[in-house]
Amino acid sequence: MDLNSVVRHLNAGEQWGFVKPTGDPEYLGWILLRKRRPRLTSFDPIEEPTEYKRSLQQSKEVEERPYHLFVIELRRDVHEAGDYPFQEDYRLRKSYYLGSLDEVKHELQGMGFSLCNALPRSELDAP
Repeated sequence: MDLNSVVRHLNAGEQWGFVKPTGDPEYLGWILLRKRRPRLTSFDPIEEPTEYKRSLQQSKEVEERPYHLFVIELRRDVHEAGDYPFQEDYRLRKSYYLGSLDEVKHELQGMGFSLCNALPRSELDAP
C-alpha cells in the first residue's frame, strides 16, 4: 500500500501494523500504529484549574507527537484463549510517541519494517 493511503487510514482513526517475530513460540508479537487526536478539555479553568492545565498540557503533547507506535509481545496461550491479558502476560510492552511520519518510518526501519507494508489491525489478529 502506498504511503498516502496509510496516512488517509490513520487520519480516519484506523490502526495499522505488523506481526512481529518474537523468536519464542510461547509468545506472539505485534507492532501497532495509530494517530492520536487531541481531546477538547471539559474542565472549567476557574473551578478546576489544575485539571484544566493538565488537560491542556496533554492536548499539546498529542499535537506535538500524534503518532503512537506500540510494540508488544504477549503470551500465546493468553491470546489464543481469548483471555484478558494482564501486565505479567506481556514480555514486551513499549510505546513510542512520534511527531511525524518520517520519525515513524525511521523507527520502523530500525525494527526491520516498512510503513508501506503495514496491514490493517483487523488482519493482524492483534489483541
